[in-house]
Amino acid sequence: MNDKVQKVLAGRPKGWSEEEYNLLLRIVAYHTRPWEFYEPHEKQFIFHQRTEFIRALIGGNRSGKTYCGAQEAVWHAIREHPYLPDLGKRCTRGRIAADKKAVTDDIIPLLKRLIPDNRRKTFKEGHDYESRWDILSEDGKAIICTFDVMTYDQDPKLFESVSLDWVWFDEPPSMAIWNATMWRLPERVWLTFTPLRAAVWYVRNVKRKPQNELSHFEIRVSIHDNPHISEDQKKRALATMDPMERDARESGLFMRLIGTIYPQFDESVHVLKAEIDYEELIEKGKDPPRIKCAIDPHDRKPPFVTWTVVHPDGVSGTVIDCLPETDWADIYNYAGGPERTVREIREREIKYGYRNVEYWMDPRFGASPKVGTGRKVLSLFNSAARKLEYDDMRFRLARRVGLEDLHATVRDFLQFGNYATPRLFVSPRAHNVISAFGFYVFKENRNPEAPLSEKIDPTWKDPMDCIGYTVLTFPTCVGASRFSTYADTDSESHRRKGDYGNPVTADKTGTPFDGIEGW
Repeated sequence: MNDKVQKVLAGRPKGWSEEEYNLLLRIVAYHTRPWEFYEPHEKQFIFHQRTEFIRALIGGNRSGKTYCGAQEAVWHAIREHPYLPDLGKRCTRGRIAADKKAVTDDIIPLLKRLIPDNRRKTFKEGHDYESRWDILSEDGKAIICTFDVMTYDQDPKLFESVSLDWVWFDEPPSMAIWNATMWRLPERVWLTFTPLRAAVWYVRNVKRKPQNELSHFEIRVSIHDNPHISEDQKKRALATMDPMERDARESGLFMRLIGTIYPQFDESVHVLKAEIDYEELIEKGKDPPRIKCAIDPHDRKPPFVTWTVVHPDGVSGTVIDCLPETDWADIYNYAGGPERTVREIREREIKYGYRNVEYWMDPRFGASPKVGTGRKVLSLFNSAARKLEYDDMRFRLARRVGLEDLHATVRDFLQFGNYATPRLFVSPRAHNVISAFGFYVFKENRNPEAPLSEKIDPTWKDPMDCIGYTVLTFPTCVGASRFSTYADTDSESHRRKGDYGNPVTADKTGTPFDGIEGW
């Protein structure tokens, strides 16, 4: 602050009216403490007040996301947060991370507007933008905060370099950068982003985590929530948006289902609000509801297993459980074999009281000989069940159909609308199945001439295959007339015919197990 400004602030100059002097003071304040002139709209105000470890402002274009994130960073750097008075007086260390273009075109200019020259020293440190910021006390004599500005094209290992007090991500980073940053144990983290495809990992690693495991808060903001842009500006912005991205860019709705194999899947429709207690479904004097257990064995990862309870109509069901419990995308190896797997299946069934179970296996892998033994995988699993004296556990090969037929069958079970009721639901306990429906996607850079199997990201294939094997056992699936209700087992003596009887028409007005709590 120069001498002339200090002289003016010392008192109203002679001949100046009070109104003129107050206007001058406001102009000076705007240039010396610009962060005080921020006027958050309602959603931004709510976001700033929250104290969770991770906060996310998920919004459309022009909704005020970046300005909100930058303002939060400046309050932390200046140590004058109006809603978090416990920031303390010690020097803090922070970080801002974003795409290179966003850093150079938007964030750096915005920080320079919000932090006056006399309160900052900046250093490029080999970059073509100011990558290190030292924030000074009001008298300029002490450094009260240091933060770095990093870009997503940098090596993730660089994000492990220093301990941090706070971090702001503008748009989601890669999973590697996120993990490297979290290892620095920051006290506060916030994200501002439009939920396009790059945000899919956020759903699994933050959004779905229980609060007692990861304290987090998110709020969705739309372009229509921003009072600082005119209606004409909003209309022009909306007119230029890609129709496939409009919901995400306008209202902050997650776009993760765009490009998925099963876009018909809608969590608000297909996912139950509460877990299913199988024991409560058993009516006195009647057989327990039938359960279809499907398994997709794997060479390097644990076999994926699902349990689906059949509804009373006989033509629909709910996936009530799955194994493994660990997030599927986080599993990289598995040390086990058929005996361990069948034991884990039985332990799960005992834990939750599952009975009246039929067992189905991947028809391709199950019919393949196991390297080193010459025996079919299906035979090895059945032998393991007999060895453990699980007499009721008998695996059979699911129907073998083409990938397009498999996808068509599952889509048919998910379909809902004017004249269709979904025939497949998922209980929250089967969280990996819920994730798989969202993350089973086409590869972004795929060869249009390649076979369908090579166009799909295989990460979540196993959970989705189990769902496919299950629905193919229902009598009203797509193409059911071309197949017997049950497929062949590993032995001629164990061939079975369908025992469903005539298909029952589903009730178009009710819900599965109508009247039971949680359905």
